[in-house]
Amino acid sequence: MAQVFNKSKQRLEPAKKLTCPMCQSFGSRVTDKGEPCPLCKGHGKVMMSRSGWLRRLYARQNTSELF
Repeated sequence: MAQVFNKSKQRLEPAKKLTCPMCQSFGSRVTDKGEPCPLCKGHGKVMMSRSGWLRRLYARQNTSELF
């Protein structure tokens, strides 16, 4: 089961793999000049918990960000 670290509550939460809300699974924003998306780092998918915390794929659990 995938998990994301909730920094405000200091605990792990279950998460789902979703399409990146910033780049819509393209891996980079349309207006960029080939630079990867800052949220998913070019993967196009993120792990997101129900409370809004997310992390990019293949990143450590404690590197979560609030979206």
